[in-house]
Order: sequence, then C-alpha cells, then structure tokens
Amino acid sequence: DERIWRMPIMCACKRQTVEQQREQKRLDDIEALRKDCISDDGYREFRFKLDDQANPDISEICRRYVDTWEQNQKHGIGILFYGEVRTGKTFMACCVANALIDRMVPAHVTNFMAILETLKGFDNKLEYIAYLQNVPLLVIDDLGIERDTPYAMEKIQHVVDARSRSQRPIIFTTNLSLETLSNPETTEQKRIYGRVLRMC
Repeated sequence: DERIWRMPIMCACKRQTVEQQREQKRLDDIEALRKDCISDDGYREFRFKLDDQANPDISEICRRYVDTWEQNQKHGIGILFYGEVRTGKTFMACCVANALIDRMVPAHVTNFMAILETLKGFDNKLEYIAYLQNVPLLVIDDLGIERDTPYAMEKIQHVVDARSRSQRPIIFTTNLSLETLSNPETTEQKRIYGRVLRMC
C-alpha cells in the first residue's frame, strides 16, 4: 500500500520575505536595546565607521576589545581612557559600547552624576545598583567631575566595588591624569581610583 506524503515547501519569494522580516526584527531589537542602554542621542551615533584614525593604536585596541569580548567579559577586563579634553575618549568608549550592542550585548553608558540623580528619584535603589552591577558592560563617562561629597563618594565606591566583586568589565573616561589617579588626595578617592586602575 503506497502512500503519498505532501511536504509544504516555501517558495523563494516567501522565504525572502520571511528572512527580511527576521532581519528587520533583529535590527529593531538592537535599536531598542541601544535606546535602553544609551540615553544620549549623540552617543548612539558614535561608531567605528566614523573613527578618523587620529590615534590608530587606540582604535586598534578598541576594535580588538570588541572582537575578544567573551574573554574580556570572562576575566572582567575593562578600559581606562584618560587625558586632556576633546581627545576622543568618550567617542571611542561609545564606539565599543555601540559595537557590542550591535551584537545584542547590553552596554550601559552613563556617568556618576547621572547615577546619583537617578538614585535620588529611584524608588528601589538596590534594584538600580543591582542593574549597574550586573549589566554585561558598564561605561562611566567623565570620572572625576562628580561632586566630592560623602554621599557621592559612598555611592561611587559602591558601584565600583560591586563591579569589582562580580568581576564584570567596566570602561571609564576621565580628564584626570594618570599621575592624579595614581596619587589621590583623599582616602575615598584612593579606594575608588585604586580599583579603577586594577580593573582596567
């Protein structure tokens, strides 16, 4: 007794439509993640394709960091961009973040002033701190511009300590010199900057 089995086969045009829909959904998901992770519209536009290669060695390090992300994540390896203003530190840090987001890796970009403001208005502060601790990559822009108050220093140290304990990578940009970071003036700064230098 012979039986005939009919198997549905998607035609080429239908298959192309489905593939286009999947790709569009992927792109939409990436952009939704980017908006969640990077609140500044301008920072979302910072991509490697716009890099003018003013410092090719730094550009290469940043690209390699993205390419070896799994290893860097596993070992909690971060990057510290330091130096004078308007030298591209924030641009390169955001290039790394955006490149990882393109791979659907959450990379949250913020600064300590924004973190302190968020903590003031956030009902569940521990939930927010837990998010900052556990997001795969945290980018802190402009380390050192925050107010040097006991409350600010406590919260900054809390965030840095949390990332250090969980061995999750963090990227910092700062206008402070390496000399200043290595020789902080206060005990609080010593605790924070010491961990920064060890993590990056």
